[in-house]
Amino acid sequence: MPTGPGLTDNDVVQRVEDRIDTGQLPCLRPETVYGGFGSGRTACSGCEQVIESGKVEYEIEDPQSKAWLSFHFHCYVIWQRECIQRLDC
Repeated sequence: MPTGPGLTDNDVVQRVEDRIDTGQLPCLRPETVYGGFGSGRTACSGCEQVIESGKVEYEIEDPQSKAWLSFHFHCYVIWQRECIQRLDC
């Protein structure tokens, strides 16, 4: 399921892995996840593509930086899968 124009699952996985490796994305299991419709102005923290209005947007607050992270559903799942793999090692 491509998330944005020209992005494959492998592209999204690679972007999420790279963002975790560079510290741009935390590796955590959020306690609270908020969901709603995108505004069409916010970029996904996973794939960096805009979350279109009418598409579901998931938001979490990074407990360390207090920054809000927004994700497409698909990118959120990929991010959490990667975090679980890393945290369970």
